[in-house]
Amino acid sequence: SLRSRSPEAVRRDQSAAAIEQARQALIAWSLSRDGTSSGRGLSPVELPCPADPNAVGNLIGESVGFSCAGSSAQWRIGHLPWRTLGIVRITDAYGEPLWYAVDQQFAVRFQANTARRVNSDSLATLQVFAADGVSNLSLNGETAAAVIFAAGPPVAGQNRVNPLAANQYLEGVNGQNNATLGGAYIAGNLSSNFNDQLGVITG
Repeated sequence: SLRSRSPEAVRRDQSAAAIEQARQALIAWSLSRDGTSSGRGLSPVELPCPADPNAVGNLIGESVGFSCAGSSAQWRIGHLPWRTLGIVRITDAYGEPLWYAVDQQFAVRFQANTARRVNSDSLATLQVFAADGVSNLSLNGETAAAVIFAAGPPVAGQNRVNPLAANQYLEGVNGQNNATLGGAYIAGNLSSNFNDQLGVITG
């Protein structure tokens, strides 16, 4: 049955499966935090900070070692922290690492005495738009606590050399840009200048 499908369609299905695997791992990690441990004030529903795309050695795939909220908010977008999640490194169908953005309200706390961010009435703020850049997919409580990206191969203007940056992998269309800290993000249509795929964890 695959013979009638284009190689690109098959690869995009593979990337979608990688995104879903990452989404499930993030949810499992979050819900495993029972709140009884000391040190970082473990709390269910908090999500890890991303990993530094330019980390080396054993820090590759590790969530950054400090809060990605407040003055360190620039670290709210980066690589999926697969090592922190306790899983193998996940890549998209092109062998590119998955990217990951977390909402400041849901980012993990790093000290036990830090005020708890996530409660039953907490609202996420990351917005995701449809391909037209106008239709908001994150209305009515569907705003994202986290967005996972499969970057695919580079498009025109991207130069994937060190130091790695989000805009070398993620792109924008119709007024929204997936490389922007805090969004808004866009689930655009595949084209010669846009090939990102997105997965969402809603608040």
